[in-house]
Amino acid sequence: MSVSSPTYSLRSLLEVGGSTLIISEERRIELDERGDLAASAVSVFELFEGAYLSDRTDEELRSIIEFVSRLRVAPVDGEVATLAGELSADLIGRGERIETEDVLIAATALHNETVVLTRNSDHFERMASVTVESY
Repeated sequence: MSVSSPTYSLRSLLEVGGSTLIISEERRIELDERGDLAASAVSVFELFEGAYLSDRTDEELRSIIEFVSRLRVAPVDGEVATLAGELSADLIGRGERIETEDVLIAATALHNETVVLTRNSDHFERMASVTVESY
């Protein structure tokens, strides 16, 4: 598995998925103190999906738009997709399949030579090559 040079410098790739996520001012302050943060485009998708499924769509959309505007969004390109395919095949071969979104987030972190900052460390820790930090 070959990892190319990062497309930009990131210290942490934030995994912030979940349809019930409500972003509070306290959480933004805590995350801001971590320094250079980015979100995978997949995590941004998960946030917006959750907002559109919410009973409070408008309120959540405003929070998400403001939150995401403070992050860099790391794209899923062909190299990330290739790496994700390799990671996913390995997990499936070991009988430890995880959600495709989490594999894409992990591949994005590997491609950008950074860590995954998540509340769902169990899935990401199944991939030995991925550095995971919980919050």
